[in-house]
Amino acid sequence: MDNRILRLPEVKSVTGLSRSSIYLSISKNEFPKPIRLGIRSVGWSEREIQKWLSSKISSNKKRCL
Repeated sequence: MDNRILRLPEVKSVTGLSRSSIYLSISKNEFPKPIRLGIRSVGWSEREIQKWLSSKISSNKKRCL
């Protein structure tokens, strides 16, 4: 898997989270921090987002057992 940079609309689509939920989770250190791309632009590492999703899925499975 390449390590693409995902912009906010794609991160929202992949995670199902809203913009405010993403930034709230970042402030609580519960979501990957964005990478500064320019003065007014940020993106997220696709690998970090996929890793975060995998951890959410596995922790959810453990709670259901």
